[in-house]
Amino acid sequence: MQGALPNWTDSERFQIDGKTNRAFTNGEVALLFRTVLIDRFSLKTHTEQKKLPAYNLVVAKNGPLMKSVPRPESPTVQSITGRLRGLGGNMTQLVGILSSILQADVANKTNLDGFFDFNMQWTIEDPLRGVATPPAVATPPEFGAVSLFTAIQEQLGLRLEGEERLVDVIVIEKVERPTPN
Repeated sequence: MQGALPNWTDSERFQIDGKTNRAFTNGEVALLFRTVLIDRFSLKTHTEQKKLPAYNLVVAKNGPLMKSVPRPESPTVQSITGRLRGLGGNMTQLVGILSSILQADVANKTNLDGFFDFNMQWTIEDPLRGVATPPAVATPPEFGAVSLFTAIQEQLGLRLEGEERLVDVIVIEKVERPTPN
């Protein structure tokens, strides 16, 4: 997301409560939330393409190290600070988590289909952001600690290749304090 936000957005927080008489899909919830932001916060946005740092996830030289498993009932990939665990996870889930951690677009170029079990651990170099620094700019890790980039290669048998590419970004044109109930 890009755009200059008013100072109040750094410190003010709002609770949005809603009641429904049915369950909603994630897509429906996102649409409802967007409607609330437009109606109550006078939010105006547009989408632009910008050239930004991005990554391609590829198979490393020695091949994948993840354990292939049969299709699970509910494939999961979870990440908590410095740890990533997949239980029947797939590459789409993995690149989604890596995109979130790196705060950059990550594309799956592994050509790996199916489901995998894996565990990965790395050192957080910027604990406030939860983001690992790319190897070219990272400070040497502590004894026994590895960067996210090294962990992906050594523990998963995959590799992140950096590049710049056009990425859709949301630009905030206007946002106001919400209207009262």
